[in-house]
Amino acid sequence: TAGAGTGTTTPTGTSSHASGAVVSLIATADAGSVFVNWTGDADCADGNVTMNANRSCTANFAIQTFDLTIATAGAGVGTTTPTGTSTYDIGTTVPLITTANAGSVFVNWTGDADCTDGSVTMNANRSCTANFAVQTFDLVVATTGAGVGTTTPTGTTTHTIGAIVSLVASANTGSVFVNWTGDADCTDGSVTMNANRSC
Repeated sequence: TAGAGTGTTTPTGTSSHASGAVVSLIATADAGSVFVNWTGDADCADGNVTMNANRSCTANFAIQTFDLTIATAGAGVGTTTPTGTSTYDIGTTVPLITTANAGSVFVNWTGDADCTDGSVTMNANRSCTANFAVQTFDLVVATTGAGVGTTTPTGTTTHTIGAIVSLVASANTGSVFVNWTGDADCTDGSVTMNANRSC
């Protein structure tokens, strides 16, 4: 036997056979290994040898491997390490690393159940998807003062990065709108959502 994997053969070692006998070569891989092929004399390759001469055959075993396939999804954009399809020896633990592009955020890993914690153990083929979303920020709008009025928007609203939100204030009868305060970007009645804002 040869190779990084392990296994057994039937027959094994050196055995004697009558001239013309056809001997079947059986290779059984151990757990965590796979049988690759027979090498040695040309007659070994198909797993049967005809004993019309002395023969020498080698069963080649390799460590079992599995494929990890990584994809990305979502409205956001980012990269992963590893990426695409890569092959690992059985039992290898592979960390899943994500980097969101500017304006995006990493949301979560989906796919095989083992993907969700950001690390996979390669005891089977795995398929994992990194989900990215467009980054968002919260705009909080409140009213204050002795007068009364309404705003659009009102309360807490969520907006994608870079969105420009117009602030509209409507005074009730008997009141007047004075001004916008809060974040510096509120004062002109329009905010650019590149951060959380409070007006």
